[in-house]
Amino acid sequence: MSGAAAPERGRFVVVEGLDGAGTTTQAERLAGALRERRGVAVELTKEPTNGPIGAVLRQAIEGRLTLDPAALALAFAADRADHLFNPVNGVVAALEAGRWVISDRYVLSSLAYNRGGTTTREWLAELNRHAIAPDLTVFVDVDPEICVRRIGARSSADELFHSREQLVAVDRNYRELIDAGHVHGPLERVDGSAAIDAVEQAIWAAVERTLG
Repeated sequence: MSGAAAPERGRFVVVEGLDGAGTTTQAERLAGALRERRGVAVELTKEPTNGPIGAVLRQAIEGRLTLDPAALALAFAADRADHLFNPVNGVVAALEAGRWVISDRYVLSSLAYNRGGTTTREWLAELNRHAIAPDLTVFVDVDPEICVRRIGARSSADELFHSREQLVAVDRNYRELIDAGHVHGPLERVDGSAAIDAVEQAIWAAVERTLG
């Protein structure tokens, strides 16, 4: 007697964009829409993760810990490896079990945010070469000036990547990476300066267009 058929592999969707672009809100909304409209099992996750390495990264981002840029990039890569391949709660295990995974940020963030000085694009790409390709990356495209205003309205905390100069540099990095084709798997860009509901609808349309 043959065993039960393996479940169909889930889909891996990543939501990317600058701090203040609304990636967290839109990742949450997409996960909810998939559950309601498609009835699929969905896991909502993020980077940095809530794991032990992610906790160190959050301290660095919040200014409670100082790390050399290379050490910071290495920590992001280590957190991502655990995020993907942890046998208990990793992304790969969830996908193989047939669940969809929606991640707020992924490799593209490391390539855009950690780049500079000794942390070249090539070195960062090599650090992350074992990372699996998403089935879809959605880039929430928002002008850095809008992001600065949004960040200022929601928090007075001075985090690592929240200055105007840093956001402009990261935005430039994102665009260079996208234009040069350094995104693994399909990518869709949506206008993140629109109303929250309109952005949600645009992302849903991108998911249906790309993943069926």
